[in-house]
Amino acid sequence: KVADGYQKVEVPSVVDTIVNLFPSNFATNWSEGQIIPIVVFAIIIALSYNAISKENESVKPFKAFIDAGNQVIGQAIDWIIGFTPYAVLSFLARAVGRSSVAELLPLLSTLVLSYILCAVQAFGVEGLIKFVAKLSPVKFFKGIAPAQYVAFTTQSSVGTIPVTLRQLKEALGVDGDVASFTAGLGANVGMPACAGIWPALTAVFSVHMLGYHYGIAQYAFLILITLVVSVGTVGVPGTATITSTAVFAALGLPIELVVVFAPISTIVDMARTMTNVTGAATAAVITAATEGLVDEEVYNSDQAKHVAVNN
Repeated sequence: KVADGYQKVEVPSVVDTIVNLFPSNFATNWSEGQIIPIVVFAIIIALSYNAISKENESVKPFKAFIDAGNQVIGQAIDWIIGFTPYAVLSFLARAVGRSSVAELLPLLSTLVLSYILCAVQAFGVEGLIKFVAKLSPVKFFKGIAPAQYVAFTTQSSVGTIPVTLRQLKEALGVDGDVASFTAGLGANVGMPACAGIWPALTAVFSVHMLGYHYGIAQYAFLILITLVVSVGTVGVPGTATITSTAVFAALGLPIELVVVFAPISTIVDMARTMTNVTGAATAAVITAATEGLVDEEVYNSDQAKHVAVNN
């Protein structure tokens, strides 16, 4: 049964989605958490700076100001993140208190399967870093563990970025510029759990529940759609509901069915976010490794243990 008062969400067209990737009003993009337009804007500013700085030394203070602002904001976010576990505990208590056992039992298999798939992605697929980057997956997971903990409790890929950056640079020896760009972008593009596993899982569940007969072509289209909607996905709590809505609309499935999974969505979101953050960190390490920008002495040392303990 669909919840009373539920309203359909209007899903933007493909053209609108592409257009919205570019900045229209920087202040609006910033206030609404639209990360991709901000990244595009930042790239334009960076290219402009690089073009001018070679011939004009007077713009050097601009970069110093940006670097200083990044450090100050990062420290402020670190303080805020320190309080998030208490807030998350309240959110979880509220979610559990509002859901009855009768509502959760029919979806228990979906909940368990979601955690299994997230574990396979986070520790199995991402563990292939050994073959791609020629680096120890054990050292990688040890170094990125604090970011995984924060992601699991906060359910926010964007909110975990400061911790992810700290672990990549201090515990895994990744170049700071590569870590900053790749981890930040990875919190909004790809997102294997929220934009891949969850929409596909709920869509397949709904297809079987409705008695539809999907062939190889339909399932291939489902995979393609999940890849498309993963572009520009905001790394904040509730993202999976947005991506599921878009996938359901593209497949012609009743959008109202997205609400059916609401009782377990918050619980699954913890594993989804942890998986997303792990994927972004893996991409950062692989990118840095292919460019020779990983300090292997730091990566292979016990620095990960010290960083985790001291923070």
